[in-house]
Amino acid sequence: MLGAISLLSPWMLAGAGLMGLPILAHLLSRRARRRIVFPTTRLLLASRASTSRLFRLRRWLVLFLRCLAVAMIVAAFARPTWFRHRAHAAGADEAAAIVMIVDTSASMSARNEGTTVFHRLQALADRTLNSVQPGRDRLGLVIASARPRAVLPELTGEPGVIRRELKRLSPTQQRADFPAAIASAASLLRQHSGPRRLVILSDFQERNWSDLVLSERPGDVLPEDTVITLVPVGGEENDNVALSRPWSSPLRPLVGQPVNLRVQVSNYSPHQRTVSVQFRLDGADLDTRQVDLDPWVSTEINFQARLDRAGVHEAAFAIGRDQLVADNEAFLIVEATSRLQAVVIGDDPPNEPGTSSYFLIRALAPRGDEGDVIAVRHLDSSEVDYGRIADAEAVLVAQVGPLPKKALEALHAFLRRGGGVAVFCGEGPVAENLTRLARLETQTPLLPWTPTEARDLRAEGGVIHLAGDHWDEGVLPGFDADSREALQHVPIYYMWTGEKPQESARVVLRYTDGTPALACQAVGPGRLALCNFSPSLDCSEMGKYGGFVALVQTLFEYLRPSQEGQIIADVGRPLTILTRPSQDAGDDWQVFGPADKRCAAEILTDGPLRFVHVARPDEAGFYRIRRGETPVTSAAVNVHHDESDLRRMQMAVLQATLTGGQSVMTVEDANRSDAILEFRGRPLWHLFLLGGLIAIGLELVVLAVWKQ
Repeated sequence: MLGAISLLSPWMLAGAGLMGLPILAHLLSRRARRRIVFPTTRLLLASRASTSRLFRLRRWLVLFLRCLAVAMIVAAFARPTWFRHRAHAAGADEAAAIVMIVDTSASMSARNEGTTVFHRLQALADRTLNSVQPGRDRLGLVIASARPRAVLPELTGEPGVIRRELKRLSPTQQRADFPAAIASAASLLRQHSGPRRLVILSDFQERNWSDLVLSERPGDVLPEDTVITLVPVGGEENDNVALSRPWSSPLRPLVGQPVNLRVQVSNYSPHQRTVSVQFRLDGADLDTRQVDLDPWVSTEINFQARLDRAGVHEAAFAIGRDQLVADNEAFLIVEATSRLQAVVIGDDPPNEPGTSSYFLIRALAPRGDEGDVIAVRHLDSSEVDYGRIADAEAVLVAQVGPLPKKALEALHAFLRRGGGVAVFCGEGPVAENLTRLARLETQTPLLPWTPTEARDLRAEGGVIHLAGDHWDEGVLPGFDADSREALQHVPIYYMWTGEKPQESARVVLRYTDGTPALACQAVGPGRLALCNFSPSLDCSEMGKYGGFVALVQTLFEYLRPSQEGQIIADVGRPLTILTRPSQDAGDDWQVFGPADKRCAAEILTDGPLRFVHVARPDEAGFYRIRRGETPVTSAAVNVHHDESDLRRMQMAVLQATLTGGQSVMTVEDANRSDAILEFRGRPLWHLFLLGGLIAIGLELVVLAVWKQ
């Protein structure tokens, strides 16, 4: 933006009328004409013309210097000021509100040119305060973190207060919420009716600022005529390797079962890198892997282990220190179990042969004793709440009556926390239950398709079979041709018709008439399977076949929590840890973060469950819950993966985003040695006064030479 010169006291230009004084003196000093008779004028005629011209030139020069001196002195009293940005010139002589947004996100702890980016930011923020007028300008400071906040609820006229708060700040491991930070700054700016300035000091990391770009017209929240100044901090060199997205497969392994523990390694630099990744389990170093990474490439590193006891295990991955230390480690909790938990919900008798619950329980646990890998609990629909199903790998809904609201809410919460639910559509209010369940989900479709009408094929004098040409091996792997053919011959007496499947649904099996027989839908991190059949002998012969056991166990494995269902907590975001019912006793709950530092936590009760809520974990690592001196469970918190890519957003993109309303924006050079922000501009009056004195001096020189 072009610079401008502004006169802070333009009314002083009225003194320009004083230039009439030298003009008047010039006119009065003109000599009157006289006739002089010489005996001879022949010798004077030759020099008369040149002498007259030189005389007039000197008089005009003196007049010019006198007028220039008056003009320069008058202009000096008008207080001319130079502004590098024209936007800063408006209201420069008025008291202004100046609010600074200081970025404290994890990327600000990156080291650059021997110091951290945040230390440079603090120095620039301090220099910014050199441009304000204490007691006149009003100042505010907003800290941009996961939960942005204004340091003071109101604007202050004391720069010293802001300087003290700046010195107390340090970079966090959080991802900043810049839309909320700008909204907080806007509320401060509205407290002032004069000129408003918003100063943003940040590394303007692209991925962190993308939330602001994608938000709806963020610039409109600012008051009109706000002048926005961006001060980019940090160098252009990006050289960072990061660990992120740790996960295990299976998510909840059996004791003694091999488990794959993986972590993503990313090279956020223009150079090829060779990285060694160390793996620790429960504090013991187990393995190290080396990987070569091309520029701007990510890959997964896999470690395998066997967990020798039930309960939580702490897995940690680490690489060597680099430009950004915060993302050189990744943390993961793996919970091993001696038996997998399943819940069957049914209002039919579970021990009566031929019922839906009877066949489902025996398909999951054929032996019916401790030798079964899957431990099955049966619940009537009236007994269902979240506390009773929270520890299950999957929930299977058999034949039920109208489900209570509490049961529907429990199933929805179970899906949203990464669990799997299979609903078997037999007799009863299936369509009503599913419609009420679907109403609880507001973000994505919950049902893969919506059953609307039941068909009793026996009343129509026929049956229906599964189609042999439609089989999704991704959901039902391991079925050979004989197993598939056996299931295709199973007669189905009772089925449902309905609406067309959702585009996002996965139709696994179909009937010979094309109606979906088994379809799945992702619900957040969880999965819902809609089985358009029931193993009850009143609805099909399915429960009598050995292929049904394989079908149910394969479906159970598919519904178990997967990588998508693994909840990875980020630094600065709320952390809620679920404790199992068997662990609940007493009230002496404590949470300890990294370095065994005690954290403030809230204990929420839901029946037999305890939810331990940590409002804002401020550091990556393990958070351990103890009841007295007894360990209960743990949770892992990691730096958000978007903090690792240090590339800067284009200023033109931010300008288009922030200036959507009546605001204007400038970008300052952080490498300038003087004050970053010249809200009052650079005064030029001394230069004008000096120019006036020089003009007076030149006039005296001319007069002195003239007299000689």
